[in-house]
Amino acid sequence: MKHSTRMLLFQPRYAINLTGVAGTTVYNAPLTASTWYCAFTYTHTSGAFTAGLYNNSAATGNPLVGIMPTTTEFKLQIGATTVEAYTLTAGTSYQVVIDYDGTYVRWSIKGGTEYTVWTEIYRSSTITVSGTLYLAVVNTTAIASFQNIMLNSGAYGFDTVPSRSVTLRFSSAAAFTFDPTITTSAGTATWVFGDGTSVVGNAISVSKTGYMLVKVTGVVASVILTLDASTDNLAGDIVNINPPGLTTITDLRVQTNPLLTGGLSNLSALTLLTYLHFGGCTLLGGNLSSLSALTLLAYFNGSNCTLLAGNLSNLSACTKIQTCYLYATAIDGTAGLGSIPTLRDVRVYGCSWTQAECDAVLLDLWNNRMAFTYASTINLDIKAGNTTPSGVFQIPADCNNPTALEAAYELENDSCSDGHKLWNTDYP
Repeated sequence: MKHSTRMLLFQPRYAINLTGVAGTTVYNAPLTASTWYCAFTYTHTSGAFTAGLYNNSAATGNPLVGIMPTTTEFKLQIGATTVEAYTLTAGTSYQVVIDYDGTYVRWSIKGGTEYTVWTEIYRSSTITVSGTLYLAVVNTTAIASFQNIMLNSGAYGFDTVPSRSVTLRFSSAAAFTFDPTITTSAGTATWVFGDGTSVVGNAISVSKTGYMLVKVTGVVASVILTLDASTDNLAGDIVNINPPGLTTITDLRVQTNPLLTGGLSNLSALTLLTYLHFGGCTLLGGNLSSLSALTLLAYFNGSNCTLLAGNLSNLSACTKIQTCYLYATAIDGTAGLGSIPTLRDVRVYGCSWTQAECDAVLLDLWNNRMAFTYASTINLDIKAGNTTPSGVFQIPADCNNPTALEAAYELENDSCSDGHKLWNTDYP
């Protein structure tokens, strides 16, 4: 039997109580698109229920964002998808806040022995929530007690700034070896798994299966220097790997995790990175321009990320790159690499570039040929999966104005005796 709908006009920190009510109870408040929060306290002893924000007053369908706890777990919900699950203590009171700060939708929790201070346990960069929202509590039975329910535009007044750890999430139907490593400037990590187990060490190797959250505790984010979680079945939004405070990391390797999602903009503040590898993360998208501030990069690999867009000019400020692998991506072929004098190995094949795009890349390298510094042969893999450049692969008819293929020939051979560093362009 559906419970009667109650419509209330909410004021800042307006509080109501709902204890042990079966059915659906709905509360309404017009929220601004800029910032908002939903907060409540609940005590849960058995069964499962849903508490979330809906875009319809009947609270039908799935919540836009919400929680769907069971007796022993606190589950975060985005639409029909459970994105995280956290072990909780039955019968314990927890404070919960779901808020939107203008960029991220965030879930924070405080209570029990697990969360003695406010802790941000998840954030998402892929949700747009605006307009009139309805907070609905859906109980199939009278299993949960709710107090201090608040729904309002603006920022929630936490008593302390929510703490946040580097968090990883993996998903695998079959058993696999989960073996991430970190290095730190001080301290040893404890890896806390969603199944209640934990492992101490900065390099671990454990057999796991299923869908699970892993929190890196024992060290604060600001002391983590490197993180390698390659081929570890990572899933979910990459923003949760990068909490506020992860400011000293220089090496991030999350390659070959095809279930990892989100956008490159979530890495834009990691300006000390010298090594960045997310190749093979086929659901990871965004624009290369998001990484333009990563000017210390020496190794950059976004290969086989078919959602990766932008163009090579977006990297023109990253003047220390030595290795640049962007093959099999959706980036555009433009000038830009010529601004990076430290190049040693460039692989941009399989991008379906037109002849004009290939011409632009080759002529840019030619025009800046005297700037490159690598003493050995510089490698350029560009031929396969791109259109053939204009001209003929031969000694230039005019050393001052070569065609694109003549420029490639000249980069390899220096027949015009410019004295530039030599390249291997994989033509003809």
